[in-house]
Amino acid sequence: MRLLVTGASGFLGGTFAAYALAQGATIGLFVRPSSPLLRLSSILDQCTLFHGDVRDKESIIAAIKTFQPDCIIHCASTLWVKPGQKGQAEHFEINAVGTLNLLEACRDGNIKLIFTGSSTVYGDGSGFSEDSSPYRPNSVYGISKVAVSELIKLYGRQGCPCAELRVFAPYGPLDSPNRLIQLVIDRASRNESLSLTSGRQKRDWVYAGDVADALWRAAQRNIPPGSVINIGSGKSISIKETVTLLLSVMQADAKLAMFGAQPDRPDEMYDNGADISKARQLLEWQPKTALADGLAQTVAWIRAHADTARQLH
Repeated sequence: MRLLVTGASGFLGGTFAAYALAQGATIGLFVRPSSPLLRLSSILDQCTLFHGDVRDKESIIAAIKTFQPDCIIHCASTLWVKPGQKGQAEHFEINAVGTLNLLEACRDGNIKLIFTGSSTVYGDGSGFSEDSSPYRPNSVYGISKVAVSELIKLYGRQGCPCAELRVFAPYGPLDSPNRLIQLVIDRASRNESLSLTSGRQKRDWVYAGDVADALWRAAQRNIPPGSVINIGSGKSISIKETVTLLLSVMQADAKLAMFGAQPDRPDEMYDNGADISKARQLLEWQPKTALADGLAQTVAWIRAHADTARQLH
């Protein structure tokens, strides 16, 4: 199977590319010219690299024409930024307009598209269902993801073979060093205290390798066009419990975690949990990696690749 991965230099894109390559797929990597390729260093010589931007439809069409993919795994995305910070418009330029460009190209070429969406479309709550839970995003980033979800549904109704895997809280070895899990590992490894928020926020953690498996299954299967499928563990756990478990896995001092030292962010989601019954039904998927095991694997990888881990963005 020929798979073109957008955002391949990022956390989920890089994780999926390596996973699919190991399954025997032929992989094309679509990245911006300025993107660092550190996450792809071990597989670059086994893949076809394309430089482009999802905002530039012509660069997408050129990559598709050259590579002739059976399916596009669309991982290109912006990252959440604080309210008031620069970069809010990019959420719509990259997430919404970029996905629209891909959908147009996929519809014209009858190419399957699997989009990695975000649980931020739901806002606060748990047990979210793809087909009955309302949108309640509380950030510009989340609103841009709502726009993409509606585009996926619209183009699906028009016959485009597209679907969204709505990912909850992914974690794993290739994540950025400023993300919570990586930050805790780095500080605790140096026996430094961690200035954290209240920790009462809950997240539905899902190991990146399990997300890659879900994407692989979605690429292989005949999914109804326009489908939206939650990808999570099905259980949310507080940040306080998560950090405490991580420190235990590391055999680090639990007192390093200073909860309440920082204020909660103004657009905080205090719970965000998935109903994953649709993933079980359509993909025959459920997460294989327990949180403690996934954290242990992440710690082991970072300890073995400390220099590389600090350079990821």
